Amino acid sequence: MITNSFDNMTPPIVSLSDFYGEQRHIVEICLITFSWEIYDHVLKAFECEKIAEISAANGRTPIWKFRHGGMEFGFYLSGIGSTLAAQFCIEANWLTGADRFIMFGSAGSLDGEKTGGKVVIPTHA
Repeated sequence: MITNSFDNMTPPIVSLSDFYGEQRHIVEICLITFSWEIYDHVLKAFECEKIAEISAANGRTPIWKFRHGGMEFGFYLSGIGSTLAAQFCIEANWLTGADRFIMFGSAGSLDGEKTGGKVVIPTHA
């Protein structure tokens, strides 16, 4: 079984340093959103500086830095789906040094009267 044969003691054959160089330490906190509307709003509302890019065969995802309340934050628009979201988070950690991530977005609702104007934290689906 693969869980019994996984080798976490041997150095990897390929690592993020092969693609991006040494790990950087630019920000401690990174905000991740799945919503184009939120992404566009942050880019317009704050003075943002591009600090990195997550690269893939089908394109690049910029990672931005902005200041708010005396703190600096990394920020990017995540790929959709658990695999892409996790991979982007791992690469963002390498590219920015962030070790705290706040992931958020928007979702639909079957009953707008119950959820309209409220923050909803899903606990299961």
